[in-house]
Amino acid sequence: MEPRGIAQTPDCLGKKLEEALAYLQRLYNQSSDIPDEVQVIEAIRKQLPQKTRDLFDFYADAQDEALRAGGEPAEQILRILLEIKTKLLASLLEENHCDWTLTTPGYPIYSRSLGQSVFKRYIRSIMQGHPTIEDFQRIGVVFFDGNGVKSIDACIGYDQVTKYLKRAAQIFTDPQGPTRRWLDTEGISITPMSVGGDEFALLLCSQAPLSAQTMEQIVKRFQEEIAQSEDLCSFLDFNNRDVLINFSFQTEQARMQFDALDAQAQEKELLKVRSTLPAAFSPSFSGGKVTLDEVIADGMIPMNNKRATFDTTRELMFDSMMRIAEARQAEDKKRIKEHLKETDDAQYQFMLRTPDDRTLSEENSHLREEIDELKRTLREKAGTTVTDINS
Repeated sequence: MEPRGIAQTPDCLGKKLEEALAYLQRLYNQSSDIPDEVQVIEAIRKQLPQKTRDLFDFYADAQDEALRAGGEPAEQILRILLEIKTKLLASLLEENHCDWTLTTPGYPIYSRSLGQSVFKRYIRSIMQGHPTIEDFQRIGVVFFDGNGVKSIDACIGYDQVTKYLKRAAQIFTDPQGPTRRWLDTEGISITPMSVGGDEFALLLCSQAPLSAQTMEQIVKRFQEEIAQSEDLCSFLDFNNRDVLINFSFQTEQARMQFDALDAQAQEKELLKVRSTLPAAFSPSFSGGKVTLDEVIADGMIPMNNKRATFDTTRELMFDSMMRIAEARQAEDKKRIKEHLKETDDAQYQFMLRTPDDRTLSEENSHLREEIDELKRTLREKAGTTVTDINS
């Protein structure tokens, strides 16, 4: 889902954000008389797996009994219990909301559900203070998707691709990485999420409004860091015999036919395969970004839904940001492919996902040539310009 992109004056934009802020405050005030901290803890507790939830309840109840047995004043007991529950939940949440397939020691990559929890808590904390429309401009999402990952998988297999994605995840999660350090200097904190296969999303919370230029820089800096990563570049060696065989002879029948060739014929086939591949492997991720104020300003959060609650509205905000950032990432992927098609055909062909895709691309290219030739023939015969021949 992409914003409609309606041009708006600053006054119109400000009015929409003010209306959204008032709407959100009204929902927040209607939400509950239960203390905010208790609501947050209960909401997060519900997201834990049942066994972990039981463990949390056991520890919390044990602390409750111990504190009450000590004869502490009731208010102090409640305050201490809240602190204990908060710390315990934070630990359990991180433990159970990591993507353990892509997490490496010291570099946790979180789940989408944890990112949503962080977003919802951030919005609640805004409502607890003195919110302004600038608060909507401090929140954003950046979405990344690996390019050519299925081709990489064809070359080195699932296990090595998983290691490749783990290393890519470290770039998003390493606080000492160049882009993460730059984000710190800009006052921008991130919650890195694994959102499916080779897709990652970053929830941004900034001390200052996120400008379009800053969002663009975030995408480009991470893309450059990925492209320049020696570790990622080393995952594929196009001169490796096994890589060439795996990439070009993926079906059992094709592999049997290759194995039946003598050594000289095999080398000739592999040289032919090598000539179609890039000089070197270049890791890349396409990216898209959006800020919360964009989502609100474009009317993607309806403010006349009588069944909406503070909770469902926050979830809609988060989901909308994720969808838009993903859609913009898909557009970026198209631009990357089109650029490679014009400037580096070997890289472009490698990015096509399967042998069938590459064959289809070749067939389409031949078909286009035949259509162009047909146009020229018709022009010569009719003496007119043919403009409406559909492929």
